Amino acid sequence: MVIALVLQIMINVSLFVLQQSQDSSRFKIDPARGIIQVASPLYLDTGNYNLTVVATDNGAPPLSAEALVYVDMRRNENAPVFATNYTRNISEYASIGQHVVTVSASDADPVTSPSGQLTYELVDGPTQGAVGYFSLSEERSEGVISVNRSLRDFPSSNMYFRVRASDRGVPSKSDTAYVNVRYVYCSSMILPRLGLLVITMYILLNCDDRF
Repeated sequence: MVIALVLQIMINVSLFVLQQSQDSSRFKIDPARGIIQVASPLYLDTGNYNLTVVATDNGAPPLSAEALVYVDMRRNENAPVFATNYTRNISEYASIGQHVVTVSASDADPVTSPSGQLTYELVDGPTQGAVGYFSLSEERSEGVISVNRSLRDFPSSNMYFRVRASDRGVPSKSDTAYVNVRYVYCSSMILPRLGLLVITMYILLNCDDRF
């Protein structure tokens, strides 16, 4: 792992060194460019690090200056977790953009840390090509899945794909859940039919007194 930390190099600076300390043993510095890198694994350590960098010029006599460097350790200790898979029934005539299901994963890392911030994406699953019929947007740390094209174009009414939740930690960790969408045929498209109706009518005509 390389820490992206570059000190501003001033004109005539000829040497950068790390001042010896308990923390400095975990790091090394390029003496010419001032780039600080990790020298030994940090994953077993706890806490953060304070380093002192000494820059020396090539004047006569040489002059030096110090800069304090604070290394903030950010560990990605936990992976996102889906609590369930998802199954939804939807009409075969669902319109494009219609909501299907909202998915959500949890992560035990603090939400203020990149390791606790989640993103979602759709991934192909057991039903090849099914994922292309849906889209995903992110709202309030959840993934909202919607219809992306006409479901009637798909050869099967039973569609399986996956959704992946990934955190922003380094390295990133993730979890996946299965989404099963089954579109149902609409019987309402069959026009109603009336049964045979027989109506008998009696008409009363004017009659004379003989009746």
